[in-house]
Amino acid sequence: MKQITIFAFVYLILFTGCSGAGVQIATLKEFSGTVEFSRGGAQSFEAAQKEQPLFTGDEIRVRADSSATILFATGSAIHLKDNAFFEVRDDSCLGRQNSGTAYYDVNKHESEIVIETPHGTTAILGTQFCQLITEDTFDLWVKEGKVKFTRNGQSRLVEANYRLHHSSDKPLAEAETMTLPEQIKIFKTGKSGFEFNRR
Repeated sequence: MKQITIFAFVYLILFTGCSGAGVQIATLKEFSGTVEFSRGGAQSFEAAQKEQPLFTGDEIRVRADSSATILFATGSAIHLKDNAFFEVRDDSCLGRQNSGTAYYDVNKHESEIVIETPHGTTAILGTQFCQLITEDTFDLWVKEGKVKFTRNGQSRLVEANYRLHHSSDKPLAEAETMTLPEQIKIFKTGKSGFEFNRR
């Protein structure tokens, strides 16, 4: 009986995996350049594939001059750009952005969802915003809706057309108004503006 139990446990690990009970959370819809993928946070990365299913714990690494779009089952989308590293999580925590640039288009939820970063967390209901993360700094630009950033118990509510810059060696600053040139640079507003492809 002991041998049968051990065999069954090994079978479950090998054939069902360890990614959120096997429930698909999102899909890698499209990408350009060099985009790499790691299943369940494994140390090894491989070339990503279009329409690749993503599960809790999977990681996407986007190299320089590259991009990738993740579409979640909820309809929310994330567009990862240069040097972005993102770990997929579940519904209450959309994921963890460790580095690089990411554009978020999050559908409205009844309760807030969270995105983790090395510098703090961003909590949202439904909005469009961009985050740029380096080892020492955190930048947040909000295009629509509101985003709450929290670090060490301190929070800042950033509304549409505002930005937040934080350096890890300084106190958490207040949000500031985005200038029109900055909005155009970040979100490329206008006919050539940034759009998510949800097909």
